[in-house]
Formats: sequence, C-alpha cells, structure tokens
Amino acid sequence: KSETSFSSSQEKWFPKFKDSGNLYPQLIAWVIRSSATLGSIVQSKIDLTKGVDFVYLKNGEQVDLDQLSESEQKFATDPSLDGVTSLHDLFDEAASSFISQGEVWPRIKRSKSGDAVAHSMTILDPTKPRILKSNKKVIVSPYWLQIKNNPQAKELKTEATREIEIWDGQKAMPKEFVLFKRRKADGYDRY
Repeated sequence: KSETSFSSSQEKWFPKFKDSGNLYPQLIAWVIRSSATLGSIVQSKIDLTKGVDFVYLKNGEQVDLDQLSESEQKFATDPSLDGVTSLHDLFDEAASSFISQGEVWPRIKRSKSGDAVAHSMTILDPTKPRILKSNKKVIVSPYWLQIKNNPQAKELKTEATREIEIWDGQKAMPKEFVLFKRRKADGYDRY
C-alpha cells in the first residue's frame, strides 16, 4: 500500500491540510454561513473585537481624527483608495478573517505619481490564497472548489487567478504584495 498525500502529489503549493482536498477554508466559511448559531457567535466575537471606532494617539496623547496630519486622515478614512472603505472597515474584515479562519491576508499595492507614492490596502478573502512551496508567493484564486490540488487545472490559467509576492520586510518593498498572519494555536496551524 502506498502512502500518498495531496502535499506529495503536487509540488506547486501547500494544501491547507493533508487529505483535505485543499478546501478547508471553503468548508469553514460554509459552516459559518449555514449555521445561525455559529454564525451569530462568530459575528459577536468580530463585533467585540472591532469596537465602534479607533482611538488615535499622537505623541502618546489621544487626539481626534481631525487633529491628525492630512496624510494620516486620508489613510484612516480611505486606505483602499476606493472612496468607500475606512481603516475601521478594513480592521473589521481583518478581524473577521482572523476569527473565522485563523489567518489574515492584508494586500498592499503601491503606485507612484511623480514624487508621491500612494499605498492602497485591502484584506484578501482567506479562502482564496494558497502559499507556494517556495514560501515567497501565494496563488490567489476564486476557483479552489474546482482546482482542489490539481496543478494542471484550467482554472489556474484564468485572469482571476494570479500570484502575489509575500513580503518579508527584508528586501525592497514590491509594487504589490501580501502580508500573512496566522493564529498560532492547535487547529489553525495548517502550513
């Protein structure tokens, strides 16, 4: 009898769990959506974590948003540069990812216009990224239900599926990258 796991059957990315079909994040999201009780428990944890708003500090003193510099106010009110999402909204998304999936994936894009550099930040849906075995990039795809652990899946060749660098803070900051934070507790240590 040969022992074959999904992780040894393909060499491109790490599956979420051995023999999981690489669908654990999708399963957790489905369970939270399909169970009113569990969904309510998870949502109450998210609401308690995010709170009503942020407290801003400048030189150790609490200040109002309008007492921050113009660039700090802009980042607090529109970090995604979409005119809609506030920093508190992003924190809500990050708390939701971290509480429900045990991991969070902030994505940062940098753009330059003359001497000015703009950063936009979003939180990736935690069901979409898979870490490449090089540990330097992730594959982000909405098609993991179809891909599972098949590195030849046609869904890997669509525009919606792409690779993004994981920035470790050691080298020059790339134009687009993700950061990765996971809960270090039994049951969440999938990689």
